[in-house]
Amino acid sequence: MKVTSICFLTEIIEVIMKKRFRLSAVLGAVVMILAMAGCEESGETVKDFNAALSAISVTGTGEVALPFTSAFAKGNLSYTLNVPIGTNAIQINPIPSNTKSSFSVNLPNPINKPDGNISTITIVVTAENGTTQVYTITVNWDVNNNQDSNENQDSNENQNSNENQNSNENQDGNDNQGGSGGAIALVGQWALYGTPFYEFTSNGKILIAGIDISTTYTVATNNTITVKSSGYTRGTVTWSVSGDVLTLSNAGTSGIVPGTYTKITGSSGDHGGTSTNFIVGTWHGYLGIAIVTFTFTSDGWSMSGRSGTYTMTDEGTAELEESGDTIGSAIISGGILKVSLYDGRSGSFVKY
Repeated sequence: MKVTSICFLTEIIEVIMKKRFRLSAVLGAVVMILAMAGCEESGETVKDFNAALSAISVTGTGEVALPFTSAFAKGNLSYTLNVPIGTNAIQINPIPSNTKSSFSVNLPNPINKPDGNISTITIVVTAENGTTQVYTITVNWDVNNNQDSNENQDSNENQNSNENQNSNENQDGNDNQGGSGGAIALVGQWALYGTPFYEFTSNGKILIAGIDISTTYTVATNNTITVKSSGYTRGTVTWSVSGDVLTLSNAGTSGIVPGTYTKITGSSGDHGGTSTNFIVGTWHGYLGIAIVTFTFTSDGWSMSGRSGTYTMTDEGTAELEESGDTIGSAIISGGILKVSLYDGRSGSFVKY
């Protein structure tokens, strides 16, 4: 068999290495150098052993590039990727350092959003000579990239403005719309006839009829809010504020009823005292998990087929009685009727 002089030298070295001479380690390095020089035997080139990637790119919806939390670097085999809300699939594009290397991805590529919020992607790179190297990407889905900045912005901007919140809100609701200013306009309690009232807090929570049911919101600059419940995005709602009127639209968002809401006003010191002027009327809201309507007259109350009498105390609390037994109490605070029954149910009600 005809071989080149370089290959002949390589064969001699390999024979020496097989004989277990002490120089085998050094000679092994020489063999590698000769292989890189292009030693050919019978027309076959020595196969490459490079199983590295030179880059990994990721694209999302609309082929928008999605960066890792840390830049790609040679020698780093683990990366984290945060996928923003609204992106339901991503494309992984590994680029081998050697064009003769191949790679495989453990999931169908493009990769669809899973039922949970975390995916683990492995990329196995195989060099020409069969050497392999594994890269791992941890994918966090439905990440609100603006949440931290919005929360910090709200914290910084509202630290001083919260003290003047009432004056800011009452100047002109239109001036407070949009962006972080919109968060100030939204803050407060808002009621719609026949619907449990909403309360938007300054720390991004939505209380429904005074109850915290793990619903949150994030204000966008285009007069929308992103609504989440128990960490899952329920949709977006378009809103506007004019004076004491809040308008919500988009009936497709779970948990939000579209309509025109009126701001609930009143100081925390409002209560009935020994007078029934405040408590008399019809009140609507949640009692426990059910929506009910209370009606108070000057001498009694009724609620969902039940009825009884009440007595006002000096502290402004109404003691509710039914068939001669006291079954609970009610008090008005900040324009809200708060009812607590001895059977464990309690709730907040708005007057209409």
